[in-house]
Amino acid sequence: MIPIASYALDGTFIKSYSNALEACHDLNLKDPSGIFSVISGRHKTCCNLRWRFFYGNTNSIKPLNKMKI
Repeated sequence: MIPIASYALDGTFIKSYSNALEACHDLNLKDPSGIFSVISGRHKTCCNLRWRFFYGNTNSIKPLNKMKI
């Protein structure tokens, strides 16, 4: 399984997980499909978090652009 990381909407690193199932248990999700939707680019967030595969780098990522109304 591939490690993943969660980030705040502003791009700040929050936590890494050894796999998506571990993240699901931590966040009380039924399955990891929402997390994988974010990682694959279909959605921007899951559980109000951003998700990426984790390669050991805890640097922040680019902030999520706010929608213009």
